[in-house]
Formats: sequence, structure tokens, C-alpha cells
Amino acid sequence: MHLRSLVRPFALAAAAAALFSQIPDAAAQKVKDTLRVATTEPFKFVDGYYFPTPEGRFVTDEVYDSLIGYDVRKRAFTPALAKSWKRIDDTTLEFELRDDVKFHNGNKFGPDDVVYIANWLLDPNTKLPFPSRFRFLKSVEKTGPNTVRFQSKEVYALDLAFISLNMWILDSSLHKPLEDKQIYGRRSPVGTGPMKLQSFTADGNVIVERNEDYNIGEKAPIKTLRMLPIPEAQTQIAQMLTDGIDVMRAPQPDQLKELVANPKFKTLATNDLTMASFTLDSINRSGEAEFFKDARVRRAVAMAIDRKGLVKEFMVKGATADDGLCFREMIGCDYTVNAPAYDPESAKKLLAEAGWKDGFPLKIFTRPPMTDVTIAVAGMLRQVGIKAEVADMPLSVYRKMRDEGKVVARIGESPYGDIPDAGTILDRWFGVDLRDYWRDEDINNWMAATERTHDVNKRTEYFRNIFNRINERSYIIPITSVPISWVYQKDLNAREDRGTTGLTFRDFTWAK
Repeated sequence: MHLRSLVRPFALAAAAAALFSQIPDAAAQKVKDTLRVATTEPFKFVDGYYFPTPEGRFVTDEVYDSLIGYDVRKRAFTPALAKSWKRIDDTTLEFELRDDVKFHNGNKFGPDDVVYIANWLLDPNTKLPFPSRFRFLKSVEKTGPNTVRFQSKEVYALDLAFISLNMWILDSSLHKPLEDKQIYGRRSPVGTGPMKLQSFTADGNVIVERNEDYNIGEKAPIKTLRMLPIPEAQTQIAQMLTDGIDVMRAPQPDQLKELVANPKFKTLATNDLTMASFTLDSINRSGEAEFFKDARVRRAVAMAIDRKGLVKEFMVKGATADDGLCFREMIGCDYTVNAPAYDPESAKKLLAEAGWKDGFPLKIFTRPPMTDVTIAVAGMLRQVGIKAEVADMPLSVYRKMRDEGKVVARIGESPYGDIPDAGTILDRWFGVDLRDYWRDEDINNWMAATERTHDVNKRTEYFRNIFNRINERSYIIPITSVPISWVYQKDLNAREDRGTTGLTFRDFTWAK
């Protein structure tokens, strides 16, 4: 296997240094207690509802609190604005709220804020990028001085997960009068979180500072966080080299190798619940995959792939060659049947047994950052006789072809989102006709069953059936996890014993 040579010169450092020369160096920032972080796009809003991007969450989750949190190490929800909660019945949750929390502007937080935000989310006139997140809710009402009740339309197992990760509480006294609710995230993004807004400029620069009155959890160890939009990765690297920024995320693997070798920097990889996988058209929906109707052929494809070798050569430190499509940190994730192990000789025998001794042509769709991995996989498949080739395709084009039933095979990375529940994984593939290339009624029935009970043991049993079936029949082949790499100045330490997936900026401290 050979990693394609990608030319990413560092010659832009001088030009970028001049461009950002007004930004003080790293040592000065330590004195000022300011952490400077590069973002790939300018912030449009400091508001998770209207700016629900991964980078947007880095600030949103600092400025706003939710009713509850989630600890991945314990697989358990944790108190936040709600100090406790209970299920009244299968469709009713009651939260007891804290009575000692204030918004950044001094207004007192209470149940009226929760009820208002919930009803705003349920209003059909509210237009958001992801309106379906709260469609399970029927109503939310105040039931006491510090209690609220959430009523679901039917039993929905992911109710706590969505409330925890996607429901930020805003100051209703400021939000309600606004005719254009997007203004809140531009002009007055007031929350209860550990950081509060200092400034937000038209060009997308955001500065937040420590909320000294924060009493829900740990206070931010660094006083000020400055988010700097620098779209080009190469310019971000130049800024790291010239002390213009302190932290950057997700450099490409070849860039990361250069940065790791530099004694100026430290690195860390975090699990952000993203996995690369290989999907196969097992029902010949495309009309070009007769060979994949045979489970032996699909299994041969899986056995031809050296997943551990891919991790070693192509992925960043921290990636793993997982044996199933879910992460063990997720609620409900379990499987007892592993994906087929690397065994190219047995793969050849299976192909011959299935009548495809001489192989067949196979076009594998992909897109960056999975292009190099897909090229390597194609080479492995050619070693067992499959005439594989690679076609890069923009995500929008792929989705159109997928929905039209024209995709024979694809390798891509799937961010499972911020909801740490195995139930968020499967409907991207199964159960929706436009996306389903397997039409396995058992899987569809098990999926529905996982949503109709709050019993974690029962849900885990259904998920075990699903992920075992996927591995048994090689419908989808797990390739590798796709962690996020962080590079940061040596004057910083990053906390590694985090209770969350990924990294928050409260996990950074100045090195002594």
C-alpha cells in the first residue's frame, strides 16, 4: 500500500504570518489567559439551533446549558440545569430544576424559560436546520415552582438523549420579543453556561470569557476563548508555526505527521463518534451488483480488507479497526459477531465458490477525507481478483445517486452525531426506502422495537441482533473509527480523562 503523495508545502508560513501579524504570540496569550482557536468558517450565530455545526458547538456548549448532560464513561445522563428527573410513565418525564442559576445578564433561570423554548421548538412556524429533532414531543408544561413535564406523542427511547444534547436553554425574556429569532444568536446570545459572550464581530470572530458565577460544574480554567476563522488548513498550520494561534483541529494525516515532529506542539486524538464504513448493494438495487446478492461475495470483500493495516498507515493516532458499526460508549451498543477478519486467501476461495473466480468490475464511490483509504481498499480487492476502481464524488451527488438506487458500493465516514445512542446510527441506512440497499425486515422490526421501550437491557438485545446481522451478512463493513486530531502549543495541556466524547475548551489548561 502506498499513501498518495499529497503536496502540502509549508511555504505559506511567511505570508500568513504577515497577514496575522497583529495577533500576539503564544507566550503573550498565556499571560493574558487567552486561548486562540482556529475555525474553518466564520461564526454566523452563537446559537446551536441556527448554527448546528461541529465548530459551532464548541462555543454553543460553553455559552448555553441543557437540562441534563451525558457521561460516556458511565453511559449515564447527569444533572445540569435539572438537578433530577423521573419517568411518570412511558411518555412523561418530569424534571426538577435548580433554583440557584442565573443567565449571564443576571436574569434568574426558571421553568418558564424551559417551557417557552420547548413550545418555540414545537411551533410549526419555527424554521430550523434540523426540525425533526423534537417531533417526538407533544407538549411541555410547568407543574410547579421548579418542575416541568415533557409529554411525548408515544414511547420514544431517545427522548433524554435529544433533550440532553440538542436542547439549549435561552433567556425567554430576551428571546420571546424578537420577531427574527436569529438575532438572539447574533446580538444577545445569553445563556447560563461556563463562558459568556465578550464580543462577536461581523466577520465571524467570537470571543467568550469565563463566567465567574457559574455554579453547575467546573469553571473554565482559561479565562478567555477567542475563535478565529481561518478557512485554509495550510494557513492554520502557518499560524501554528508562527505562534498566531494556540489550537487547531483535524489536520489531514500527512499534515499531522509534520506537526507531530515539531517540538513546538503537542497532539491529542479524540473519539467524536465517527466511523468509516463500506456499504454494499446487497439486493442489486442498482442493477449492476448481481454479485453482491450472494452473501459469500460480500463476506469475501470484507475478508480482503486489512482494516488494521489501514488504521496503521492512513489514520491518525487513536483510530481503531472496530469489529462493529457502533461505538461501545453509546447506549445500547453491543455485538457478539465480529466483522470478518482479514484473510485474503479465504476471500479468493469464497469468490470461486460463489462463481466469481475471475472477479468482477467494481466502482467504489468516495470523497475526501476517505479517498486515500478507498484507493488502498481497491488495491486490496484487486489482490483477490475484484477489478476495483475509485470514483471521488461530492456528497450532494452521492446522496442523489443513493436515493435513485444507483450506488453499488461506497466508502465514507459517518458522523454519528452528538447523541450517544446506538439508535442514531441505523436509520441513515435501513428502514427508509430511498437509503435502504438491504431491505432486511428483521432489522427494520428490531429498529422499531428499540424506540418503543425505555428498558436499556431490551434495547441492547435488539441492537445486538441488528449489529450481529449486519456482520453475519456483511451488509456494511466497518473500516475504521475516525477520531479528531488536535494540535496545540506546548504551553498547553489537554485533559484526557474526559467524561464526554471529543474535547471541550474547558479541557485545556496552561502548562506550569
